Parts: sequence; C-alpha cells; structure tokens
Amino acid sequence: FREMIFFSAEAVYCEYIILYTRLYDEAPPKPTPAPAPVAPPAEPAECQVPPITSEVKDGDLLSLVLNDNSGEGLVPQLQGRHGEEGKNRCHVWWATLGQAAGAAKVRVRGPPNSCVLVWEEEQAAVFADDSIMEPGTAVWFFKSGKSDSHLSPVGMRVSLHADGTVSPAAAQHM
Repeated sequence: FREMIFFSAEAVYCEYIILYTRLYDEAPPKPTPAPAPVAPPAEPAECQVPPITSEVKDGDLLSLVLNDNSGEGLVPQLQGRHGEEGKNRCHVWWATLGQAAGAAKVRVRGPPNSCVLVWEEEQAAVFADDSIMEPGTAVWFFKSGKSDSHLSPVGMRVSLHADGTVSPAAAQHM
C-alpha cells in the first residue's frame, strides 16, 4: 500500500507564502513557474505484432533464457513475504537478469495466445508490476492466499510469440 499526496502548483505557492511570511513577515518573491509536463512518446503508427507460436502447448515447460546469445535469463530474487498469516499473505520475487543457468523454469497454463506462466520451483506466476502494460515495467513472480501453506499463483495472461518474445495478452504490441 502506497500513500501519495499531490499538491497543485498554486497550493505549493500558497504554502510557501504562509511559511515565508511567518519567517520574515514580508511577501516572498514569486517562484519561477514549473516546467510544463512532458508528454509521453507517441506510439508507433503501425506496430508489427509477431505471430503466436504454434510450437508451445498448454503444459509445456519453458526456461526464461534470453534469445540474444548473452547467456542471461530471468532469475527470480526474493523481494519478500508480506501480509498477516491467516488473513492475506503473498510472496513476491523480482525477475532479475542473471546467468542463464539460474533462469526460472515456467509451466505454460493455457493456450499460447493467452496463458499464465507459472514458475515451477515456487508455484508463483509471472506478473507485471501493478498490472501496468507499458514498456519498461518491472516483472515479478507472485503468489498469494490466506496462509503460507495455501498460496496460489497469481499472474497475468501473456502471449507467446513465434520469435520467442512474450507480451501481455491484452497489449501484444509490447
């Protein structure tokens, strides 16, 4: 749970005036205006989504090794065990780049155009951070339940493409 408080530029300036007046009993100089927010880059006009693979089937076991010959893969690293036993527990691992030998082995659950990838060792599923479907989003392995002995994989549906890439099923352009 994250709590965030946002202030408008006017609210910050008003608070600044109050503090400045209390300290110096005179009006402060006007602050320089904040720069305008930068718009996110536009998506390409045409996005070529690779075809869905026909070589992977429901139940297959895959290793999350990069196909760029770097010798690296996605290696789970424990982030933490959270929540209260008997109420709501979850275990979370970061997907970090590491040696291919330590790459997670995942079981495909469902058809390759909309499946969940479950890490065999811990029965945790691949999940995009906060379900954000944008390039650069962190990838996790996640499982949750009422107690540590009753945790289930919680993941997002992904698509497995013929070129070896994986994308969210709901955002195949990524």
